[in-house]
Parts: sequence; C-alpha cells; structure tokens
Amino acid sequence: MKEILIFICSFFYITANAQIEISPLSSGVESSPSIGRLGVNRLYTDTVDNVLYAVGGFSSMGGKKCFGIAKWDGQSWDSLGSGIREFLFYDGIQNVEDVIRFQNDIYICGAFYKCGGKDIFGIARWNGTQWDSVGTRMRFFNEGNFSYPSVKDMEVINNELYVVGNFTSIGNVITIGVAKWDGQNWTDLSQGIVNPYPSNSYSSLMFYKNELYLAGIGSVGLLKRVGNTWVKVGPGVKGDAWVNRLEVYQNNLYVAGYFQTPAGNIDNSLLYTNGAFYFGTAGGVLPSNLFDIQEYKTELYACGQMDFAGFQPVSRIAKWNGSQWYNTNLNIQVIGSSKAGTPTAMEVYNEELIIAGNFSAVNGVQTWHIASIDFGTVGVSNLSQGVGIKLFPNPAQTQVRIELDKNAKLQEIRLFNAIGQLVLQQNATTENILDVSKLAKGMYVVHVQSDKGILREKLMVE
Repeated sequence: MKEILIFICSFFYITANAQIEISPLSSGVESSPSIGRLGVNRLYTDTVDNVLYAVGGFSSMGGKKCFGIAKWDGQSWDSLGSGIREFLFYDGIQNVEDVIRFQNDIYICGAFYKCGGKDIFGIARWNGTQWDSVGTRMRFFNEGNFSYPSVKDMEVINNELYVVGNFTSIGNVITIGVAKWDGQNWTDLSQGIVNPYPSNSYSSLMFYKNELYLAGIGSVGLLKRVGNTWVKVGPGVKGDAWVNRLEVYQNNLYVAGYFQTPAGNIDNSLLYTNGAFYFGTAGGVLPSNLFDIQEYKTELYACGQMDFAGFQPVSRIAKWNGSQWYNTNLNIQVIGSSKAGTPTAMEVYNEELIIAGNFSAVNGVQTWHIASIDFGTVGVSNLSQGVGIKLFPNPAQTQVRIELDKNAKLQEIRLFNAIGQLVLQQNATTENILDVSKLAKGMYVVHVQSDKGILREKLMVE
C-alpha cells in the first residue's frame, strides 16, 4: 500500500497595503464518487476541545473517509465513527446541515435516516465513542418517496437545544417544524404559528434580546415568539424569497438569504432589524443568494453567489462594518473554469477565518474546497510604521499592562478570543491595565486604537 505524504504550506497574497495568508486544511474535501457532491453546509468551532467541525454531503476529508462530518484539530482531519456512512444519494437525503455541542455531546442534524449504522432520523448525538438517537424517532407528514424528516438549524439557549426544520413529530411529541430538547424530553414550540408547515419551511433560528426568532422560506418571513405564540416581525421578506442564516451583529439581528428589492424588500439578500423596524445594508448583495454570514474581528463577512456588495464588484465574499461594504481582496476560484467558485460556510478558528464551499483555489492557491484565511493587517491602512505595543506580563494570569512606544497615545483597548468574539472593551486610562482574571485560559488578541493607528498583539492567559 502506498503512503502519500501531504505537505501543508502557507502562501501569501500581497496587495498594496495588505498581506493575506491562505492555507489549505490538508487535502480538504473529496466528493462522493456517485454524484460528485462537494458540499460543506456548516462549520462550527468547539471551544471545549478546540477543534473545528465541518458537516455536509461529503464522503472524505483530508484523504480520510469521513461521512457527512469531520473534525480538524489544526493539523489533520478525523472522522466521528462511521457518521452517515450509509449514503443513498437521493436529492436531499443523507446530508448533514448543522453541528453543535450540547451537554458534553456533539449533535448533528440534517436529512438522513442512518447514522453510525443505526436507524436515526434527522438528528443524532455523538458521545465520543458512538452515535445515538435523540429521544424517539422523528417523522414527516408524507414520509417516503425520497422525502424524509429533516432538521436545518440548531441553537443552544439557556441549556436547552432548539431545532427547526421539516418534521411533524419528534420524540412522540407532535410539533410542526420547531421544538426544544432539555436532554431528556422534547417540547413542542409550534403553537401559534399561522399556517404552519407543510405550507412553509423553517431554516434558521436565533436568540436575540431575550426573545426567540424563527425564519424560513416564502411566507414564513421572520417570526418572534411572544409568550406562547408567534408574531410576524414587520413585513419580513417578500416575494420568491428565503432566509438561510440569522446572526447578531452590533446589537442588531441580521437576516441573510435570497430576496430582492423589486419584490418590495428593503434591500438585496441582507438586511437587519432591531426587533421592530428593518434597515438596509447600502444595496445589499447581488445578483442572488447569501449562504452564510459571520462576525470576524469586528466586521460582518458575507459569502454566497454574489458579484456585487454595495454595488461594488466582489468575488463571492465581502465584509460589512455596519455602514459600508468592503472588498476582502479574495478571489474565489474553480481551477480550470472561468466561473467563480462559491463559498457556502464560514467560521472563525484559531483567530483565522475558515471558508468552505464549491471552490478549488483562493487567490491562485489550491485549497480543495476549504481554506484558512489570515488577513494580517488588511483594513488597517492607518497603521503607523514602527510603533510598537508592549504587553506585560505575557502570559498573564490576573492583569496585563499595555504600553505603546514612540509617544503614541492609546485611545481604546479591545480584547478578542480565539474565535474572534469581543470579550473585553475599555477606553484608555492612566495605567491602561486589563483585568483578565475572569477569562478562560487560552490565546487572545489585543486590539489597540491609538492616535497613530491600530495595533494588534497576541496575549496568552494562563
């Protein structure tokens, strides 16, 4: 048997004011030989084990057989048992849509009826050694003829697992497409939805301002749970439209998917709400479909089938700062084709942005459908050359002092964790000391705004 040694290299793409480091994650995604599937539907960073999970319709990752789910530890890919190995590639069958950690187990959901060699429909959990069902089986109103129950999205809220999708019962509880699991029992949450599925389909949910929001296809629009019922939030999305993802950014709820202004929508494929009113995003994206949105280092990244963001040319991915669109200087490519590739999922892992989807190269670097992007100093054009930042002690346990040289004046300090989330923020003080005593151990990034520009430095908390 021949052994193939794969070298993982880093490549650099240089622009006038930015350096982008692009790294493949081993040999990436291998399609199913039966119909050529390449899909990565969702990426998820598990901060407990510091691994990145990828789920979708693939059969191999990094040269290793991984059916529908795989995990990356920063060096190599690994499988979780046999996953959804019993692949029967009918349309929409045997496809994992989401992955999340809940009560020490890893949960996956999607359109499947086998997992780990067991009859498990739509949702399964991995305890580290084997796959199990989540309560008794899920059902769908017209099951059969390649139509099975499915779950599209999961969120953990107040130590309960919330799920949405296409199902009419779960765990012997009648519920039309939305339910929650406390680790022992399922609870129906579909009461009060007007004209529930099968006339509509639910695709995403999010907890925002202490309220549960639900989005879907067509007339579902955007719903908010009030008491024991659901109410529509404003006009929602109109026309031949659907929502792929909800995300909270800058204290607003962002709605991403497919919808256009000619149908009466406030903007194209990306808008946001404060829970009462809707706001546009400077033209949104064109021509069509946003698959994912992800906050990374204070900006919101959007990816999908788009050639313009805010009416500016982009290559399938752009970033939004709350008021303006920016080009990421990424060129998403399919080698051997004149057409651009399409990223379908994004996540932040070890301070870098991971993108996955139907592409084989980024900026000319071969990436096999999944890549790690380190933007370096992209967007920090006002960084003053030669100004340094000092952190001490580093590593730190309780406090860290921040000093700038060359008489630079510190204005604001922000601290981000390893997955790009803002965990501390404070204005400049006389001493400029950060209290890190309540933070989890690990790597952080200190982001300093000074009168001479923006500076960043890594900080280890022990």
